[in-house]
Amino acid sequence: MKRNDTYNPFANIDKLCVLFYFILVLMGWLNIYAAVYNEEHKNIFDMSQKYGKQLMWIGTAAVLATIILFIDADFYTVFAYMFYGILLVLCIAVPFVGREIKGSKSWFGFGGFGIQPAEFMKFATNLALAKFLSNANLEVDNVRRGISNFFKKYRNTIIALIIIGFPLIIIKKLQDETGLAIVFAAFVFTLYREGLSVNFLLVGFVAAVLFVLALLVDNIYLFVIIGSLCGLSLLFIQRTRGNIFIVILIGIAACGMVKGTSTMYEKLEEHQKVRIDVLLGRGTINLKKEGYNVN
Repeated sequence: MKRNDTYNPFANIDKLCVLFYFILVLMGWLNIYAAVYNEEHKNIFDMSQKYGKQLMWIGTAAVLATIILFIDADFYTVFAYMFYGILLVLCIAVPFVGREIKGSKSWFGFGGFGIQPAEFMKFATNLALAKFLSNANLEVDNVRRGISNFFKKYRNTIIALIIIGFPLIIIKKLQDETGLAIVFAAFVFTLYREGLSVNFLLVGFVAAVLFVLALLVDNIYLFVIIGSLCGLSLLFIQRTRGNIFIVILIGIAACGMVKGTSTMYEKLEEHQKVRIDVLLGRGTINLKKEGYNVN
């Protein structure tokens, strides 16, 4: 049989996934048009408006996606850490030389356009983490012990968390982009897929629940509930010195989480408080302003 050497980059594309992607992009574009609709600029293709500019970025993304398909996958493997390093440097530099927008210096300005390196940092972190998880130096260990035991090696866990944590801390502390920084926490789910203990996710879930409750319920009531639950738990476990110490430690950590959440909320910028209030349905919300997404 004659071999066909013609490479077709579109042959292995998940067409259903791409279809869903374009549907979501279209919905987002139409939502922008609806949210900032201007009677004087009714044309959705008007490049002077946000929806017109968004269409330009949609087209640019489509072109870039096509170019990426034609690039050999080994290219990303070879340059993964380089991309990560360059974007990390740019994220550190942008607060000092970038353009300030709404109180945050996280954009590089080029004429009438801006580029936010933190957005590209997501891509670079994804590549670096993927390369680390598939590093050839770890293949022997993975085969011998099984990929599910991969993160039992403490060193590997630390490295993976550092890859995720560096950009998260830089974007939060230097750029004050809390929303963007939180996105990087989602990479932890990738580590779970590779064998990270489910206990980490359980702790994260409990912390998220405490965070919400701390903003909805009086802290004194939560302290009483946490103390009561810790006391009840001692009735169902073996009351050794070690177990009692762990229960007390968990109780102190939970109370600290509740108190820390309230303190952190008070230190947030006003627009950040409004976003949280809208999410939790607290207070009076103007559905034509901060609550338009809910509306």
